[in-house]
Order: sequence, then structure tokens, then C-alpha cells
Amino acid sequence: MGSFIVFVVLFLSGVWLTGYSQEMTEYPALFFTLGLLLVSGALAWAMRAAGSATVRTKQESGDEPRAR
Repeated sequence: MGSFIVFVVLFLSGVWLTGYSQEMTEYPALFFTLGLLLVSGALAWAMRAAGSATVRTKQESGDEPRAR
């Protein structure tokens, strides 16, 4: 549950910051970039969380040679 809360906070903060950067008069590109980084970080957090379906085993990731 904690990972989901972190994801939601990062994701919504990034979306808000990306949208709000359009209204800023100083440094809008900086805040737009920070918003994109927050959204990307939120998605990376969700994908690498424990119990996520995106976690691969060693055989799936190519770390071990496959039998022929």
C-alpha cells in the first residue's frame, strides 16, 4: 500500500507541475522538465516495486544461458 501512495503522490505532483509550468513566467522549461522527471520516476517506482508483474527472473532477463 505504501508503494502505491508514493506512486500517486509522485505521479500527480509531476502532472500538476508539468501543467502549471505553462502558467509560469520565470523558468517554465525547468519546471516542465522537473514535472516530466517526476512522472517518469513515478512510473519507474511502480514498475520496480516488490510484487510487481514487471520483475523478471534470471532466466527471463538473459542473465543465464539458455539450454539448446
